[in-house]
Amino acid sequence: PNFPDADVSVSDVEREEAYESRLNPMRLIPSHQWGITGEQLDSLGDQVACYYTGSAENPNVYHVVGNMIEPVCQSRHVSYAIMLNPGGLACDTFVSHAWSESFLQFVADIAARCEDFKKRVFWACFAALP
Repeated sequence: PNFPDADVSVSDVEREEAYESRLNPMRLIPSHQWGITGEQLDSLGDQVACYYTGSAENPNVYHVVGNMIEPVCQSRHVSYAIMLNPGGLACDTFVSHAWSESFLQFVADIAARCEDFKKRVFWACFAALP
């Protein structure tokens, strides 16, 4: 059939982008708002310590992401930060880390160096990126 208004075409890419933006809040929140508070980071550290209690393993960031973050975030298609803060939080501190370092030491080091640790909003790739 020939429809008079059919001259407007939508590419597969445009269709996919529209579909993803409706389903994935990460596409609607600017990346500088993919933050996690120090309080949330500290809470994650407590969960990590409990999860690995009795283990000889000192979990690194790979372990924490693979065993604790990905399982709860993957099906939602969001990052850990957006799962905790669905509207996003504007970050005021960017942190870098080594994936092979102790996760608990990473949290302790940041907490020791930030006077207002629990109130700060951090951008850390393991929490910010889906």
